Amino acid sequence: MISQNQIIRCDENTLRKLPITKAAHLLEREWIMVYENSDRVYDIANEIYNNMVKASNQLRMKVEEPHWIELSRESNKEEFEEKLVEYMMGQKEFKHPTMVLVVLQRENNYSQFKEILL
Repeated sequence: MISQNQIIRCDENTLRKLPITKAAHLLEREWIMVYENSDRVYDIANEIYNNMVKASNQLRMKVEEPHWIELSRESNKEEFEEKLVEYMMGQKEFKHPTMVLVVLQRENNYSQFKEILL
């Protein structure tokens, strides 16, 4: 039995062997992929998406086409916030994404995305 505040440590191989008890389903346009406007970064984002689709059967989850957000510059916080709000408020009812995946080229931009998404 696990008690409250107990820390359990296990290695990566042990985690890989654990079954997924409740898979998340990333349905069409209910999750978001964010990338900077360049062929190289788009190719990376598309490869991530395609790999997720390939792995989805083994993980017993659905991965369908995301809502793509293309930014003129990765560091453009205002543009990301505007496009995220447009996604969430653009329909007749509020729409909250299941997941937001951001392809970052520069780690120093992580904090601005985290600030908006929290």
